[in-house]
Amino acid sequence: MSDRHEVGVLLVGGHESDNGADLVPIAQAFQEEMAGQGYLVMATAPGRFLHVRAERLLDQCERVVVVPMTYGRNPNMVADAAKTLKWLARKAPDRLALSEPFSDVGLLGAWLRTTANEVAKANPDAVLLVAAPVSNPFDEAELHRVVYLVKTHGGLEVAVPVIGQVEEINRVADEQALLGRPKSALVFAGFTADAPEGLAEGIIFAGPLMAQGGISRILKGRVEEALHLLSHGESGIESGLMADHDHGYAHSHAFEESQGHEHPHSHTHSHPHTHTHTHGHHHH
Repeated sequence: MSDRHEVGVLLVGGHESDNGADLVPIAQAFQEEMAGQGYLVMATAPGRFLHVRAERLLDQCERVVVVPMTYGRNPNMVADAAKTLKWLARKAPDRLALSEPFSDVGLLGAWLRTTANEVAKANPDAVLLVAAPVSNPFDEAELHRVVYLVKTHGGLEVAVPVIGQVEEINRVADEQALLGRPKSALVFAGFTADAPEGLAEGIIFAGPLMAQGGISRILKGRVEEALHLLSHGESGIESGLMADHDHGYAHSHAFEESQGHEHPHSHTHSHPHTHTHTHGHHHH
């Protein structure tokens, strides 16, 4: 088939990208950059949407790489994507891969610190509002943790996590003004590129967290790495299934034993994943 593409790239996103909607312009820009290499790039929400899009790309492309678009605050989405792809991979062995997630919370913190420093240069007395939509308690707690570290190591005195939509952002800015901090700057801890409609006058929009050039560089690396592993028979799907393994309440056998519970599974077996790698959320 003459119009068959060499590589299909599918960007999948959850609450950090408005269920993939914020990824559409990112996918289009990456497609333009990589068109010469035979890439076809699309964006999608997880679940059924991912299934349908991945199937379509498998029809149009030799190999397909799915990139979980997360800054490390949505491991459940990565695991869900792996479950969706596991079923499809049976029908297309050696042609479908799940890449490493786009980023981790260490990089999220680094980019937020960069934003804080840029805001501080122009408005040293500004408050940085780091916004994200409502998701779940664990992913929201991660945002609070990252923002706390940004506040500790960044260039601004005050950084505040805001969970919610534009009304909540405006409310928190008003609250800060009452505390004697009239200037607020807004950045989203995700892939939103534009200021939201209805943003109160006086709130400075500090732009997207990352410029498209930086996003494309990371995407290129993720896709090339996944294709390399796929050529060696590793799809990345099995490790993706474990993405949310340590997410949620701390899994403590000592606590269970202190409550008189026997742990139901023995630890003589070897785990399918090793813990010798450095977790992204320890890089600060």
